[in-house]
Amino acid sequence: MDSLQHFLINLLVIFLSIFFIQFWMHKRGLSSRRQEYLFFFSLGFSILFCMMFPFKISDGLIFDLRFIPFLLACFYTHPITAAALGVLIAVIRFINGGVGVWIPVVTLPILYLLSMWLRPVFHRKKLNIRLLITSSLIFLTCTGILVSIHLLFLHVITLSFTFTFIIIHVLGMILSVSLVEYFREQNLLLTKLIRMEKVEIVSHLAASISHEIRNPLTSSRGFVQMVRESSTVTEKEKEFLKIAIEEMDRATDIIHDYLTFAKPSPERVESLSIKEMTEKAIQVINPLSNMNNVIIESTVAPYQVKGNPGLFLQVLVNLFKNSIEAMPQGGKIRVSSKTDDHMVCMIIEDEGVGMTPHQITRLGEPYFSTKEGKGTGLGMMVVFRVIDAMKGEIQIESEVGGGTSITISLPLG
Repeated sequence: MDSLQHFLINLLVIFLSIFFIQFWMHKRGLSSRRQEYLFFFSLGFSILFCMMFPFKISDGLIFDLRFIPFLLACFYTHPITAAALGVLIAVIRFINGGVGVWIPVVTLPILYLLSMWLRPVFHRKKLNIRLLITSSLIFLTCTGILVSIHLLFLHVITLSFTFTFIIIHVLGMILSVSLVEYFREQNLLLTKLIRMEKVEIVSHLAASISHEIRNPLTSSRGFVQMVRESSTVTEKEKEFLKIAIEEMDRATDIIHDYLTFAKPSPERVESLSIKEMTEKAIQVINPLSNMNNVIIESTVAPYQVKGNPGLFLQVLVNLFKNSIEAMPQGGKIRVSSKTDDHMVCMIIEDEGVGMTPHQITRLGEPYFSTKEGKGTGLGMMVVFRVIDAMKGEIQIESEVGGGTSITISLPLG
């Protein structure tokens, strides 16, 4: 029972470090680098505490829960952060010394490599599979350590200690991952709620003023166009009238984006081929891409999804337009597709200027744009609103100077 007390104290500190991470993650605008520092110091503290207060069987044979925060780091932080924590464990274990020092030192790289191999699968699967992966890894790790001690040092470990050591690790791993996943889900729900409230405001504005403005704007554009084509207008005046027409067209586009929010769901839902919709969007955006020296490559397969063809086309055009504008010196846009768990994933990758983590978190907010005053942010609001109505999700990965990758996941139609 003495070992159980040590392990429960270790587990309490691990939970406290998870709560501490959650507290700071609520602060919006935390950069990815600062997040990694937060993970390193919080999980590093829990590792340090576990190794400072272990359960000792004999000189050099010590047991604690250090592998739980290490596995959390392997799956939820940057691989470099996880590797740094692994080095921290090895260094502290060398300082403590003893006959069993080589067991964790050998175990760490094996566990790290296995985690990195399983990491892509881990992030694609749901909670029950994530719990299975992490609990299986911790079970194999504990079993391997106990077997190694028995074979190498001929030390007899009691059956009760074996059960306590393994069960506390497995249960602790399950609870830790469940806590992390719960907090992540709460953060996502909070972000989604904030975005929905902002979209609701825009929806009310759209319903009240868009129709009233668009009709007189269309009439005004027609008269300005007629005046511009008149033979009595000078070339200088034609330039001014051209600018006026362009600004009217821009205002019309903004109003069109507003009108999208006035509709809570697509009016006409049908089965769509993402290959055909992608080809149509490329045709629409082709003049702009040619003018900006941008090549669009598509390897999209003819998967079927349910949605409104006009709105989905608008989504693709908006995304292509953003990618083109992010590459002022030209470049390439790659569009591909794959299936995963009854979902179709469309991946749009560009070679543009990229975005910071803070900018990514604000995408879809009204009037937020990365185009330095040239955009309204309504285009991305349309994208998020339409994909949400299609019961889909959007994931964005970007790096400043390294381009952007947007993944649209939609149910198979």
